[in-house]
Amino acid sequence: MQAALAQIEKNKIDELHATLGQISTEKLEKILTIIEKSRIIQISAEGDTYPLAADAVYKFNQIDLLAFASGGNVETVDAQTMNLEMNNCLIVISNSGESAPLLKEVKLAKQNKIKVLTITNNPDSPIALAGDYHLKTGVRQTILENQYYFSRVAAFTIIEALFLLLIKRDEKRIEKIKQHEKIVSS
Repeated sequence: MQAALAQIEKNKIDELHATLGQISTEKLEKILTIIEKSRIIQISAEGDTYPLAADAVYKFNQIDLLAFASGGNVETVDAQTMNLEMNNCLIVISNSGESAPLLKEVKLAKQNKIKVLTITNNPDSPIALAGDYHLKTGVRQTILENQYYFSRVAAFTIIEALFLLLIKRDEKRIEKIKQHEKIVSS
């Protein structure tokens, strides 16, 4: 058991290095600017990745960036995407980058000239290729001999990094977090 835990720990550390170490400063600046300038940020994911969307919505709203997710209801997602405008953005989180409903959503957004940011572990996937900017997650966790499973740790790390970098770019956002914590703590 201890050997397995040590291997899991090593894999998670490698995932974080592989995920954060390959993002260029130029790309990151553009992505952060798109998020900051968006009136609305729609965040979409399905199934096992949906908790990532919920986490991003919580974090972004906490720092005064209006964000929402659909809860996985395809019809609602399509309607929301159709109502986005050019000063909004769509963030799509997908393990494989091959989800048909998410790809349809990306195409709807692109038809409306909405900036699309994608987070997948496959930069050659249809979703990654259809977006304006792609952030690749590094997945290292092997459970069986050569079978890989998606790790949400790397994608959560990207969301957390964006959140922290947005705060660093405007430290007034810390006050928004404090206000929010005061409200929820009472």
